[in-house]
Amino acid sequence: MITGVYAVPISLLLCGLIIFSEVARHHKRFQIDSLFGFSIIYMICFGIVPIFIFNTDLTYYAESHWIRRIPLEDPAYMFAAITSLIGYVLILTGYYCGKKVKITRSTSHNFSMGLKQKKQTKVIYPEKKMHIIAIFLFVVGTASLVVYVNSIGGVKSALETATLYRSGRGPIASRWLFLKNIAPFVMIASYFYYALRFNKSSKHKYYSVMFLISFVISIYLLMLLSGRLSLVRYIVIFPLFGVLYKNKGYMKFAVGGFVFALIIILFGNPLFRAFNNPSQFLYHITSARMSFNDIANLVLMEFSFPYINLVNLLSSSREVSYRFFSDIFIGIATLLPQSLLGIRTPDTLSRINTNYFGTFGTIPVDLLSFGYYSLSFPGVFIVTFVFGIIIRAFDVLFPPQKTAIESIFRAAWIIFLAFRVMYGDVSLVMKGGFELFIGTALLYKIRTRHFEEVVPELKCKNY
Repeated sequence: MITGVYAVPISLLLCGLIIFSEVARHHKRFQIDSLFGFSIIYMICFGIVPIFIFNTDLTYYAESHWIRRIPLEDPAYMFAAITSLIGYVLILTGYYCGKKVKITRSTSHNFSMGLKQKKQTKVIYPEKKMHIIAIFLFVVGTASLVVYVNSIGGVKSALETATLYRSGRGPIASRWLFLKNIAPFVMIASYFYYALRFNKSSKHKYYSVMFLISFVISIYLLMLLSGRLSLVRYIVIFPLFGVLYKNKGYMKFAVGGFVFALIIILFGNPLFRAFNNPSQFLYHITSARMSFNDIANLVLMEFSFPYINLVNLLSSSREVSYRFFSDIFIGIATLLPQSLLGIRTPDTLSRINTNYFGTFGTIPVDLLSFGYYSLSFPGVFIVTFVFGIIIRAFDVLFPPQKTAIESIFRAAWIIFLAFRVMYGDVSLVMKGGFELFIGTALLYKIRTRHFEEVVPELKCKNY
């Protein structure tokens, strides 16, 4: 009996649930938040991709052999669709449980005062302290980048060999390679300088110049890292900030962001290799002839690995040794300067996953597969529920339309959390977000609270 095809109606149900959930949440006022961004990527990976796989002949695309590893009649496709549906329900459950806790605490605090007046908290981020953090991150990030680049041959050589170092086949075994995990601090410095430009200060021109410098350095760093997602994530944050801070321009952002992401998906890899072979890049651009159907197929193939990961894990031919969340510690350990300390950490979960597929490059482990690798179905349920709480926590930490610095960090976290659907391995989380964790911790450290007396409203308002 062919049961794999039943993944299609289940995926349609998931798409319907996500659309209904988001429409219900935003029926009064639309606003981009972390759950919205996460839901969009989740719907593409686990809702649209299964439908695409069952309705497209992928044999024409040679690079899709790993997608077609399991026959379509295998029930693993149906089980993966069911698991993703349950996973999204648990994400919503975690999100609204986090929201309920927030409301309960706020409500109990208000009633405990027993007064006609209550205190409203206003969070303030001192400009001087923000500037100090920006300088610190800029200096540390830039210095780390300079040492790293010099250790692998200089500015030009680093660009020419960037893709080799990304794949772990760099020609120079430098002991300073770990500094590429610290160099992204300069990217966070650009967030601070960009936000400081919106302060009514005599240093506006200075902040603008420092933003421009840190932005250019960040783009160079992103070329070295040779990651399409990293490039998209960094660039898109700034227009998203404008949408969040001013609460307008949603359509322009959606169209512009989609076009930019599409260009990077299609031409990002040739762009990163262009520094080593410019003529090949020019040939790729000038000879590119793709129909709309080809473009759609290539884009969806880029989003297919989370669902395919889960299918392969649930296939009867696959034996999985559960890792009991040990990859949390392995992921954190990947940040250590292994060459300086003379240690070697175990293979990351994504490396183990890639070895199974036997393909070139890396097949990252997604959020659901991380849960399954850790503890089978209970692991998936735990991870999705907890992640729902995490999404809610960051929506509360950086509320919409407050200060400029809150808005830009809100934009950064919306994009970062959204792509955890695809990149759930803790090693990828740490390498791709270490600088954001540090920047957020420093920002949280300097914030001060100002209490204002306000007259309480008769109706409770849910935040």
